[in-house]
Amino acid sequence: MLSQDGPAAGTVAGARFSRWSATLITLYFGFLALLVPLKQFPSWVKHAPVPTVDVYLVIVAVALVLGCSRSWRLALLLDGNSVIVRNYFRTYRIGWTEVKCFADGNAGLQTSGGFAWALSVVTHDGRPVVASATTRYGRARPETLTAIRQRAELHGISANLAGIAQKVRPRRRNFMGDILLWLGIPLTVFYSLSLLGIHCTTC
Repeated sequence: MLSQDGPAAGTVAGARFSRWSATLITLYFGFLALLVPLKQFPSWVKHAPVPTVDVYLVIVAVALVLGCSRSWRLALLLDGNSVIVRNYFRTYRIGWTEVKCFADGNAGLQTSGGFAWALSVVTHDGRPVVASATTRYGRARPETLTAIRQRAELHGISANLAGIAQKVRPRRRNFMGDILLWLGIPLTVFYSLSLLGIHCTTC
């Protein structure tokens, strides 16, 4: 999704892929939050005080609503004052004077075809901030690159974008979080399959 309403208004870029992916992952973990107690602690669920179960269900429901809302609000906003990168866990608001350049980055998601492209907002202190909302496998959308270049030109900022993911992922503050994420993905998949009684027959 991309919208432009003049030089003073905000430019919003958000790929459906990243929004749907974040929403589905949120729903998946919500499913686990309900399934794990039922499968692993059935006696606790059966004998737990009703208020305790109700509070737990409310917490899960609120977490799902907030998580899905956050997933659908992933975006890159470029207005007259700042660059706003709204990722899943954190929103970055970077003033134009703090931006050194826009660069090709990647979202850390790799398949046989390579990394997924994502815009990297590089600040003057060398810290790149990856905009998850722009994530796209293959080349970036031409209209997305055009909108970003136009905004960068208005503020005299370099935007030498090819729309192709970098092979080496730029350093980010949540690097350790990404490592834990990629370790946790296969573990949660295998664990959820075991809860459903599905076992690997070739292992």
